[in-house]
Amino acid sequence: MSTTALQVTTRVIQVWMIWYCFPASTASSHAFTALVLAWSSADAIRYAYLALNTCGLSPEWLVWLRCVSFLFIPPPSLKYA
Repeated sequence: MSTTALQVTTRVIQVWMIWYCFPASTASSHAFTALVLAWSSADAIRYAYLALNTCGLSPEWLVWLRCVSFLFIPPPSLKYA
């Protein structure tokens, strides 16, 4: 649980710092919006799967969605490999 909270906190801090340091360019940037949406959707899928899988309740559609989303949003360890 603390690892998950740390990961989410660091992502929020990263996004906030970029927005805070460059308010003019991030306000109109489609790339910044896409980054926030990609991180949000990837985290929502990942943490929903992990929470349900811990209870033994992960539905097949969520497992499929988690695997398929890596085609569009690679996990952090594979981005720069």
